[in-house]
Amino acid sequence: MPVRHLSDDLIHDILQYLREDQDALYNSLCVNRFWSSQVVPLLWCQPFVNCPLSKRHLLIRTYISCFNTDELTNLSPCKINLAEVQPTLFDYARYLESISDCHLNSSVLDWVHKQINQKFSDFPIVIDQDFIKGKFPNTVEILKQLSLLCVNIEYIEIKILRETNPLTQQLIIDIIKAQQNLKEFKLTENWIYPTNIMTSLEVHANHITALGLFSFLFDDTSIKILSSLTTSIIAKAGHMLQLLVMDCVNSDMIDFASKYCPNISMLYVELTQNDYTLLFPWIGSLQLETLEIKCSVESRNRTHLLSANDSGKFLQLLSQHLPLTLTFLRLEGMEILPEDFNNFSKNCNVPLQTFIIQGILKHYNDDEVLCLISQFATLHKTLELFGIDREVIPQKWSKKLKKLGIEIFSIDDFETLYKSY
Repeated sequence: MPVRHLSDDLIHDILQYLREDQDALYNSLCVNRFWSSQVVPLLWCQPFVNCPLSKRHLLIRTYISCFNTDELTNLSPCKINLAEVQPTLFDYARYLESISDCHLNSSVLDWVHKQINQKFSDFPIVIDQDFIKGKFPNTVEILKQLSLLCVNIEYIEIKILRETNPLTQQLIIDIIKAQQNLKEFKLTENWIYPTNIMTSLEVHANHITALGLFSFLFDDTSIKILSSLTTSIIAKAGHMLQLLVMDCVNSDMIDFASKYCPNISMLYVELTQNDYTLLFPWIGSLQLETLEIKCSVESRNRTHLLSANDSGKFLQLLSQHLPLTLTFLRLEGMEILPEDFNNFSKNCNVPLQTFIIQGILKHYNDDEVLCLISQFATLHKTLELFGIDREVIPQKWSKKLKKLGIEIFSIDDFETLYKSY
């Protein structure tokens, strides 16, 4: 019976399926030249992520072996021994899909250490900390080249830990504008007004799907652009969107989510006392299974809990609008009075399996808290887990609630949707 050969397309699909299995890919390298040509791009698309720290210096040596004559000549003034550099079978650098400046710098530094130790194996080598702090001034040059050479970057994440100068900001803007299909962008800055950066992101409004900006002070212009980008992302996600994390809420965002995204099943939202009514009746129209709400009050640049009065009003509205599909509810940032908790317990008609309260149960003693939780569990037979803002759970609570089929736990052991995102 003749042996049937796999088609090239089928081999390609098989290797794509194995792209996360490094051992299988390495074993496939030696099958034949075609297999090798298909495997090498997979092994070298994210080499710094897949390579152990102790061996990353070898990546630098391999990349140097890919340099052309002019690039090698530029290294000569650096006193680098190029005698051992041999041409490679593949141009490995062209397969690079992901690069971290931190990974690159540390790998180069490790390679420099290895080069020095080869020449001075009998002497201790100490790299001064000042050298490390001021290392690699050519990073700015790399940023310049990125906007010229790389126009198909889909994900960019930049962290700037100290004050930036106008040149660096402009280089970031140039990189953003140069991309043709930017889908995700995250930037951590040093408390600047990001209006120019926000403006550069506007050109990507039709295809960007994730946006994260951290440690910024926003002015009116940048806030308007941010709102426009966010609503555009929400609208594009449409029926496919199932998880939504909103730590900044306005009416436009909720209108767009309500209009375009009816299939949200998991929602995390942060609200202030000025906008918590925006949540209703929107959440009642969704088929939510998980809902996490964090309330707060901004005063003198500090965040406080929602007052007992506002918390009571919020709980009353919430109990009226919770969807009947909800099984997981977490509430954070409220001062809850006994009568308000009781009213919520009586009016909440959803099949909760997990209920978490992270805030203050005001004017309660331990016996009263246990009584309220027990009453809630009695009214809600579906409840299995109850989380509370206590470092230590009293043993008598655990025993009493266990008889009701409820496990109580500290919220310190819980990770929110926001953190997991």
